[in-house]
Formats: sequence, structure tokens, C-alpha cells
Amino acid sequence: MRGSVASYPIFPAPGAVLGRPLPLSTLRITKGTITDLAWILFIIGAGSAARPLGVQNVERYFWLAADLIVVLFLLHDYRPLLTMSLKNKLLMTWPAIATLSALWSYNPGISLYQGLQLFMTTMVGFLFCSQIDRKRIPRILFLGLLVCLLSSVAFKFVNPREAYDGNGAFQGVFTHKNVLGSMMTLLIFTSTCLFFAHWRPLLTLTAAAAAAIVLVMTKSGTALIMAVLTLMPIMLAFLVRRGPRTLSAGVGAIIVISVLACTVIVFAQIDVFGLALASVGKDATLTGRTILWGFGADAFLEHPWLGFGYKGYWESTQSTVFYLRYVIGQDLWFFHNNFIEMAVAFGFMGPVLLIAGILQGYGRTLRVFLRDHDYISLWYVLFMVCVTIDSFVEYPLFLNHGLYQFLFVAVVASSGAALSDRKRTRRHQGGRNDV
Repeated sequence: MRGSVASYPIFPAPGAVLGRPLPLSTLRITKGTITDLAWILFIIGAGSAARPLGVQNVERYFWLAADLIVVLFLLHDYRPLLTMSLKNKLLMTWPAIATLSALWSYNPGISLYQGLQLFMTTMVGFLFCSQIDRKRIPRILFLGLLVCLLSSVAFKFVNPREAYDGNGAFQGVFTHKNVLGSMMTLLIFTSTCLFFAHWRPLLTLTAAAAAAIVLVMTKSGTALIMAVLTLMPIMLAFLVRRGPRTLSAGVGAIIVISVLACTVIVFAQIDVFGLALASVGKDATLTGRTILWGFGADAFLEHPWLGFGYKGYWESTQSTVFYLRYVIGQDLWFFHNNFIEMAVAFGFMGPVLLIAGILQGYGRTLRVFLRDHDYISLWYVLFMVCVTIDSFVEYPLFLNHGLYQFLFVAVVASSGAALSDRKRTRRHQGGRNDV
């Protein structure tokens, strides 16, 4: 799978892009190097970070290229992706229900088309984790996000007018400040985990600091809160790695401090929620999100069993979408809440499948981390924390072509494969001992 396809003194050997530097005499182009660079490029483009190219919706061309490559892999040998699909049946129910919702959708053509896109995004995620070793997935993501960071900073000086939105918030090479903020959140905890794993510590530490600065520049309160909450479990990870006694003492101290803090908050009548929102420049409506959620709740109650179909609400002339856009004053295409989005699309089945997928992700990633106790495994847990928080205020999952959806599939599938490998190893060792 990773044999040499050419030999020139230009690029590193397989995996060397993500490993230690090699002497110039040993550098060569290999299939592994090309694969790494291709995935890094995909992460950059699929995350909407190619806006300076001047092409509208340029990310669709990256997704199209990835979809075509998946088709070629399926035509060449469908068995690896089929095997991975069978091992991740719950993930496969997402594109299945999205595509089947064309039968009752308010816009059957859109539901069918974008449901098939969700299927292809799932396949791209499977292909990614089948080609890239589990320990190298965070490194690939780090390098892609690092390019996004550097290009955004460069864009600030090259074209400062386009690098900021109308409110003075920094958006860099992305289409919105929240997108840049979300990417910087990913980069911060990815860099942190790689730093603790002793992978290029100076580079990862510098990247984390720079990403934090850019995150503040975005003025995205949602991303700031998400970054803080995503990093908090690292303290528990430290305690877990120290052993049961330290973990018990640490958890006990956290409980005591939490009880004291709650007591002070209750007796002093402190509005913690209001203070937290004010600290990141948000009001009680979460910048109009609560109004959006009200529209979503009404739409769900209108069709609680099957919903409007995948994307059906937003592409229908029979829904309240035009009134919603008039009230909000923006040309919106989602409810800024993953659970409400799925409830409107599929009725009660939507949130059930979404929550089931998230719980499966936590179950797999936590089991691997508790087994290994290493910081690469911790990255998978932190990703689940990050995407869960984001699901309450954005639309990262169940998205037909979305970077978070792609990474979510890779995280869940890769963690499942790691658990299966461990079981096979134990059975093999047990068989040898019996002999």
C-alpha cells in the first residue's frame, strides 16, 4: 500500500513528513508521502480555506475530487470500504435515512442528492482512516490546520479588507469568523495533545499559542467557549495517567471546589450564565439563536414523526423558512443546533440517531484512552467533546459535505478498529498460550 513510486531527493520517505527529519541523502518521493500531502490539501480545501483563490464555494471542488477518488477505490476493490461500513453500521444509518427521506421530503430531489453526498462523505472518512495510521491522523490534521492559520495571518496583510467582516471580526481566509474560530479550536487542542505526546514540541506549542491569538481576534464567543470547555478534560486525563489514588484525590478535590462554588453562586445570587455570555460578547438570545430554535421547535411539532426530509425544510416553499429569514434578517440554511436540525429533518428519529452516534463515539474513544493512557488517544476524546459542544450551537454533524462530519467518521471508525485489533491480539495470544 505504501511502496515507492519514484525516487528523487525532494520529499521524505513514508511517514517522514510527520516524523523526525531525515538526512537529505535519504529523502525521496513515495506513495506514502503523496498520500499524506493529498490529505493535508483536502483538509485545507474542504474546510473552506481556499477563499483567496477567488472561486465561489471552492470547497465543493475538493469534495468532488474526494468523492471521485472514493468511486475509483470502490471500482478497484470495494471490499475494504465495505468491511469498514459493516463494522460501523450506526454511522451508515445516517446517510441511509437522509437518502430514504426523499420518499417523504418536501423537496425529494434535494434530499436524495444531498443524502448521497452524505454517503460519499462517510466513505471519504472511512478511506482516510484506512490509509492513515491512527497515531498520525492528528498530525495530518495539525499540518492542514497550520496552513490555514498561516494563510489567514498572511491574508490579513495582503488583503486586510477581505480578512475582516463588516463588524471588524477577523475571518482570515474563511467565509465567516465562526468557521475560522472553529478551525482554531481544532488546532489548539490538536497542538496541545501533540505537544504532550512530545511530537515537535516547539512547533506545536507555538502553533497553539498563535491559534489562541487568532481565536481571540475572531471575536467568536461560540468558538472561545468551545475551546475552553474542550481543553478542560485534559486535567482529568492527567489524573487518570497518574493512577487510581491520584484520580480519586483529584476528583474529590474537584467535587469539593464545585460544591463550594455552587454555594457561593446560590447565596450571592450570581448570574453565572449571564456573566459567561457577557464575557464573550453574547446576549441572552445567543445572537438570535434562541429565536431560530423556536422556529425549529415549531417545525418539529408540525411533523414530529417523519419531519420535512433531509434539507427539506430549507428547500421548500411550504415551510416557514422565508418568514424565518425575514425575522432573523439573514439568509440562513440551518438552525444552529444539530439536534433541532435533525428533529426537523427526520422527526423524532433524527435526534435519536444523532445521539446514538455521539454516544458510540464517546464509548469507543474513552475505551481506547483508558486502555492506552496516551495523549494521541486523548485527542480522540477531546474531538468528541469539541464536536458535542459545537452540536448545540452549530451544525457540524449529519452534514452532507462537512469537515467535522468527515473527521467524526474517521474518529469513530478508527477507534472501533483499534478496539477490534486489541481483541484479535488477545485471542491470538490466548491461542498461543493454549498451544
